[in-house]
Amino acid sequence: MSNPEKWQPGLPVKVPVNPDVVALIAQVMPEIIIVLNDEEDKVLVMDVFQTIALELKNIGPALIADCHKDLANILLAVLKRSHTCQIDYDYDPEQAEDPEQIEETEYESIVISTASDVISSMALVLGDQFKEYFEGFYPNIVSFYNPAKAPNERNMAIGTLGEIAAGIKGTITPYTEEILKVLMAGLKDESNEVNSNAAYSIGVLCENTQLDISSYYPEILSSLSPLFNSTSLPQTIDNACGAVSRLLLRYPNVVPIEEVLPTFFNALPIKTDYEENVPVVKFLQYLFETQNPFILNNKEGLTNLFQSMLSPPETQLNEECRAVVLKMAQSL
Repeated sequence: MSNPEKWQPGLPVKVPVNPDVVALIAQVMPEIIIVLNDEEDKVLVMDVFQTIALELKNIGPALIADCHKDLANILLAVLKRSHTCQIDYDYDPEQAEDPEQIEETEYESIVISTASDVISSMALVLGDQFKEYFEGFYPNIVSFYNPAKAPNERNMAIGTLGEIAAGIKGTITPYTEEILKVLMAGLKDESNEVNSNAAYSIGVLCENTQLDISSYYPEILSSLSPLFNSTSLPQTIDNACGAVSRLLLRYPNVVPIEEVLPTFFNALPIKTDYEENVPVVKFLQYLFETQNPFILNNKEGLTNLFQSMLSPPETQLNEECRAVVLKMAQSL
């Protein structure tokens, strides 16, 4: 309602927030922190987490300017399964088929998943200042990626690492090789959802780390290759396209790019995860600007691709990407 300017990451708040919104935050957030500290109801906790994760992206760092430490402590407790709403949770393998235990297990999993959504949003709005919290969160997040964990928990770990890398950017550098090992395992996971998230996360990690990981490229691209044949989840192929784009934009000369392009182009356009069009369009623009032979020899295919990308739904491309695609289409 206040029609705000887009926020910028980091504290103190860089973009002024409407005074009425500031007053609302001052009234509401302390009460929410009090409730979250002691709440026993898993459903309420996960509902509040979902809302905080969403509103952080809308409002930015102003939402947690005065309570980010308290919120981080609550989230850490959830990851350690020591929050008040988790204390009564005691999984018994002998009662695995019990409907009540199944329901409790599902709620427990969702509480952890929604807490990870808040962690991802905090990384986004705090930027490199999130580092002080990441050091506490990191070992707990990684602990959810092991064969004994359920697929949704493994998926949460993989996805959260990618979202954090996207938020804190170069600050992820000291953890790069450790995270890369986890993500490489995720690319080979038996769960297609985990594969999909691992593709996204490995692309974002390569895009943002300041460590030269080009020596890993042959192995990464080899592990990404089977994902282009995925039939169960359209976003798996989309995320693989985004990952290849990010990888080759960072180090375009490490692998024979001509060997990668046919598979990449055959997988386009992006079908469902339209955010992956951002790196894809940047990569296409790079290929155009460098007059890549594959581009010059596939004008008809590119014309069809651009026509598809510029067609409905309008949400396929943001304004910047649409302008770039239009320019490339005209140059053909």
